Amino acid sequence: NEEVAQDMEKHRARRKKMQEDADEAFEKALKEQLDHLRKKKGADIKAELLEERRHWILEYCQNVEKQLKFPNEFDEFYQRFDKDPEEELAASANAPKPKAKAEPKGKDAKKGSKKGKGAEPEAVEETHEVGPSPVVRQFVEQIDNYTKSWENADERNNFDQRHDNELARKSVFPIVEAELRALVDDQMREELANLKVLFAESKKKKPKKPKKPKKPKKPKPPKKWCAAVGMVANRDDCVPALVEMGILKKYQPCLLK
Repeated sequence: NEEVAQDMEKHRARRKKMQEDADEAFEKALKEQLDHLRKKKGADIKAELLEERRHWILEYCQNVEKQLKFPNEFDEFYQRFDKDPEEELAASANAPKPKAKAEPKGKDAKKGSKKGKGAEPEAVEETHEVGPSPVVRQFVEQIDNYTKSWENADERNNFDQRHDNELARKSVFPIVEAELRALVDDQMREELANLKVLFAESKKKKPKKPKKPKKPKKPKPPKKWCAAVGMVANRDDCVPALVEMGILKKYQPCLLK
């Protein structure tokens, strides 16, 4: 019996050591996958979050009811799916009320009053919730998680029962997404404030009047290099024409002694 107890204690210590080693390896894998997501997927996740929020601001401004105004606070991005308590009260007030039974008149009223003296009060019907109970919903959720994670997993060659890197990456993905969401929200708050300032300044500036188009200038006539330009019809025989215009003159010969 003592030998059996010693063997059981040895096996227990060995299994405990294997469990501690597996936990340590899993924690190390989680840190590695966390760094991997931050370096490799962080930029893509951040770009998707920014695009989603900028698209919301654009749709908000294009809404006719908002009259081309920006959101007052960026927190409205998360509040858009929350129901307003005043709207819920108004909806409940506008809901059709059940019609009350008509009170009996005349003899029927007297009969009813006589029966009501010794009659027992009517039993109130109990309401039962329709659909699965919360416990059943929890079971369904656990079954869905098992189906997605382990039903199609091939563990035949995993004798040491090592962790799955893909599952480790999925488990730390919400952490990275939450960190980037906080950074993106702070950035979008600054962008929204800058957009409001730029839009207010553009409203203050008066639009400039359009300038009148300038009239085309008339081309200047070319400068004349000679007074007879354009006046001589025949250039080959221009002497008679130049004599008539007095440009070409005949002078008396001058004799030098």
